[in-house]
Amino acid sequence: MSSFPELDKYIAEARQEGLSNEQIRQELIKVGWNPADIDAVINLAPQTPPVITKSPEVKEVPDQKLINNIVSPVSEIKPIDPKQAPVITPFNVQMPAAEPAHRSSKLLLVITVIILFVAFGGVGFAYFMKIGPFAKIPYTEANLISGLLGKFSDIKTASYAFSTSFNVGPRDPGALPFTIQVSNEGPLRQQYQNDSDRSKSISNLLFLLRLKNGKYPATLDALKPGNSMSGSNFSVNDPISQKPYTYTLTDSGKNFALTASFETDNAISTISKSYGFVATTTIINNKNVTFTKDSSQYLYLPTEPPKPFLVSLSDSVKMLPPAISAQIAAGATTDWTSSSQSDWKFNLDGSGDFGDLTYAVNVDALRKAGSYYFRINKIPSLFLASIASIKGQWVKIDPSLGSTASSILGGYNEFSSIASQFPNSEDAYKKSNLAMIDFIKKTAGFADSENLFTFKNPPNKETVDNQSLYKFDLKINRGAILPFYRNLVAEAAKNPDNTLGTLTNDQGALEYLQSKEFDDVFNYLDQNTNVTVWADQNGFPAILQYTMRVVPPDTAVQLKDKQANLIFKLVISGINEPVTIDVPTNTKPIQQVIDEFTKNQSDYNGTTSVLATKERLSQVRISAELLYDKVKGYGTKVFPMGVCTQAVNTLFEDKNVYEEIKTASGGDASKATCVSTMTGGKVTSYAVSVPLETSPGYSWCIDSTGASKQITGSLSGSVCK
Repeated sequence: MSSFPELDKYIAEARQEGLSNEQIRQELIKVGWNPADIDAVINLAPQTPPVITKSPEVKEVPDQKLINNIVSPVSEIKPIDPKQAPVITPFNVQMPAAEPAHRSSKLLLVITVIILFVAFGGVGFAYFMKIGPFAKIPYTEANLISGLLGKFSDIKTASYAFSTSFNVGPRDPGALPFTIQVSNEGPLRQQYQNDSDRSKSISNLLFLLRLKNGKYPATLDALKPGNSMSGSNFSVNDPISQKPYTYTLTDSGKNFALTASFETDNAISTISKSYGFVATTTIINNKNVTFTKDSSQYLYLPTEPPKPFLVSLSDSVKMLPPAISAQIAAGATTDWTSSSQSDWKFNLDGSGDFGDLTYAVNVDALRKAGSYYFRINKIPSLFLASIASIKGQWVKIDPSLGSTASSILGGYNEFSSIASQFPNSEDAYKKSNLAMIDFIKKTAGFADSENLFTFKNPPNKETVDNQSLYKFDLKINRGAILPFYRNLVAEAAKNPDNTLGTLTNDQGALEYLQSKEFDDVFNYLDQNTNVTVWADQNGFPAILQYTMRVVPPDTAVQLKDKQANLIFKLVISGINEPVTIDVPTNTKPIQQVIDEFTKNQSDYNGTTSVLATKERLSQVRISAELLYDKVKGYGTKVFPMGVCTQAVNTLFEDKNVYEEIKTASGGDASKATCVSTMTGGKVTSYAVSVPLETSPGYSWCIDSTGASKQITGSLSGSVCK
């Protein structure tokens, strides 16, 4: 059989009619068949002996109609429409239409033109759309950070998956522990010790001056150790110069200025970041610090230099067991199309294996139509039994609770904390969001302008999770770090109230960034860390990954030839795609959960347990100290010893303080005894006692000295006895 079955059939029928091969050939040529094709088929077709049915003198050719039905002249072929070329192929032709040589050439030419048109049209389309071989890498070293940030700000809806993994595995060839030699270790340690001694003395002096309540002595001699006014172990003299700290009275004796000179940059940095620091009341001038009556008395400085981060990390790693792994994954889907009612859902999943101990944590949370919901799926019940009691239950949180959750829901506990954290965290995010965006934009601009990040390898295109992405392997440019830091400091100086405001023109930091010690740290990080970013064809960030190798010191025998591997990874998907977040079914109000928890905290007879009372009163102490910092005293009026009430201008008028006492007393604050006293025009002390229902005749007592203990009977003075 040939490749022309219809032609085979015609030749066979023609031979049955008694036609010779030459006659058949001539008839086929007349209707346009190619002679070469005819000859090829005739030679393949079996030579069936002719069957003579008529007189030899009268030979008839097959019916012309049959020929026309089997073979179609080329003239009947319709012209090819170039627009329909992709669907018109030789396989669409139903008849074995033979084509003259010149028409076959035309057809071939037309098809060739169509193919070229499609090919070049596709090339043009790919070029203009920047796809295929013409796809353009979206970023260069000059615009990578700011470009990614700009695209990130265009994300309105997306799903985020953040994961962290930590494990101990075989050590890579050539991996070494981090070591560093501090050039001035001996003198530096002595400077830290000197500054620590100064901080202790200054802290004690401030405490004693505070007790004077505005009647400050003319000199520090009255405060020397061994004086009848003080038995504290401190010195009024500098540990190096042995000269008294500079001390003068100001504001006509109503204030004072106590000045000390410190030796280390760390001391100045620590003081500027300490609790209650205010630049106008604690004045820093280079390394000289002047303290006043409004300075915080709590001042602590370390006795020795802090270890470099990598040294501390290496020391921590050497305590690890030889087999350990831990993973934390957080997934979130957000819809920021509505700034006031943005919906989101979140999942936290963690697990760990310490060889002899394993754990698992899994929590869902979401926000829908202004309400918050959470569900605990897995949690270590051994350590968090109270929270574990609601595993698998969706809990609804009223967003109106906010910071008042602890008082509305019966004082402080695990659940009231959760109830307040959801709305408070989101409010805090919204307030800081604009400042943070501005901070990130400026930081990104500085990073690009100084070429802080360079490409470790040329960017390349690869397929990751069925996505076509551009991969950027990054490294930090050592020479750009110092100018980048200086740009941040200069920006911070323009607006000290923004997020950058915490940066100071710290000469110590500038010197460190130019030191050999920092070179050692940088070189080690450069060899043991990797930063990789993947972006899609539109420039949106798709994956961000940071890996770090930590090699324990050789003294860790159990970790011989091993290393710790730390990986942080963020995957962004579903960018600007529709988001659906549904309200969970079968939810339980947080108030109901807290009621059940409170009942579980009580003893079998329904009385409040000692543990619950202690927990509530511990919160009184925290609220009292916050009030003291705010009004410079525990209220502005004393509270005579007696039944607790919300007396105006006293410590116990404070809503948080009163509600915590009320909760500790089983909902009845009149069961508690309260007192506060005044010294030198300020309310400087307080005490509270609450009867223990499970221990008749006893109370639990707290006071401003820090006491928290059981006493016989009830409060009888300004301190717990």
